[in-house]
Parts: sequence; structure tokens; C-alpha cells
Amino acid sequence: MRLPPHDSTCRNCGAPLPPDAAFCEQCGAAVAVRQTSVSSTCPTCGAILADGEAFCSECGTKCK
Repeated sequence: MRLPPHDSTCRNCGAPLPPDAAFCEQCGAAVAVRQTSVSSTCPTCGAILADGEAFCSECGTKCK
């Protein structure tokens, strides 16, 4: 399952973060997640779908 998007740098130490990071690799701080508008989850794989997504980007299921 994909993680929600986050800021590209750690709010604690300023280190760059990989797109799928849950914790900073430099200081171990939890990554702050950006708020997104979530309307549903994919019925096939459970991935989070943002508003307007017609197809799941994880498994390709048509969701709308």
C-alpha cells in the first residue's frame, strides 16, 4: 500500500527525505504527512485514492 505524500525535507533536521519515507534516515523523526483529500480506498488492494482518481495507481483497478 502506498503511503500518503509528505514534505520533501525533515521538519526536525532538514535532511532530504525519500518519497516513501515514514521516518527520517538522519535523525529518526517521524515524517510529517501532508493532508490530502481522500475519498475512498481501492476495492481490490486497499490503496488510498485521492479525489478524482479513476484508476488505482497501485493495481490498476478502475475505481470510478
